[in-house]
Amino acid sequence: MSARAPKDTDFFVTLPDVGDFIFARRTLGDAMKIRGRYLRLLGESGAGDTEEPDPELSGYANVIATIAVLLVKAPSAQWADPQAIDLIGNPQALDQIVSLYTLLSEAEDSFRHQAAGPSAA
Repeated sequence: MSARAPKDTDFFVTLPDVGDFIFARRTLGDAMKIRGRYLRLLGESGAGDTEEPDPELSGYANVIATIAVLLVKAPSAQWADPQAIDLIGNPQALDQIVSLYTLLSEAEDSFRHQAAGPSAA
């Protein structure tokens, strides 16, 4: 269930009641891939035809694109492709995937704070 090759800089995110996910640290190339996938998802939904896409749809597209591009390993096959998660079989999946995105973002923020070092007061 590996989406991309693992590296030493990968990190874990634990989603309660689902398991451990491994994500890659974001690179410039990843940012470009995320944006491209986001735009494709909006285009596939028909939202790319409007100036301002629906905020909810735009948010979901960003969540799916980010997780899909940065995912190295999911805890199970059903979580390996976030776009294909069954919302009927798992009614909590939508909340869970948004929670996973939040945990991923928090982990990335913690790396930014570490890289910046202590602030000068």
